Amino acid sequence: MAPPAAGRKSKNIKKVKNDARTLKRKRDVEDLEKLQKAIDELDAKAEIKNFSELPLSEPTSSGLEASHFKTLTDVQSKAVPLALKGKDILGAAKTGSGKTLAFLVPVLENLYRQKWTELDGLGALIISPTRELAIQIFEVLRKIGRYITPSQQD
Repeated sequence: MAPPAAGRKSKNIKKVKNDARTLKRKRDVEDLEKLQKAIDELDAKAEIKNFSELPLSEPTSSGLEASHFKTLTDVQSKAVPLALKGKDILGAAKTGSGKTLAFLVPVLENLYRQKWTELDGLGALIISPTRELAIQIFEVLRKIGRYITPSQQD
């Protein structure tokens, strides 16, 4: 049988871990509320030139920065703010104009704000007309989504 002091130490460690989890959850809720408020206040018609000007979660911002995406293309500056606000978008632009990123950023942000985890099942379904485009979408998603993990949503 363990001495009584060892039992108290174990309880203290559990309490500290519980307190840390509680504080993390509280911070996460506050961060999501701030993010949602910033999105609500976002003027979707304003001229936005850089991703840093958009109200994005830290994981998405970090993924964009690590992938060297700093400046929005024309299609992105028009589509992303509207999509972040939950609006439907229909866009057409030439190859290489940034359409893939224009819809992937809002998809990631929506999943983040909904606290999606792997346990929730399918988070988003992206349909592509060609295998090559599907591979491109996957590779861009893997780059910009590298810091988004289901464990962050706990």
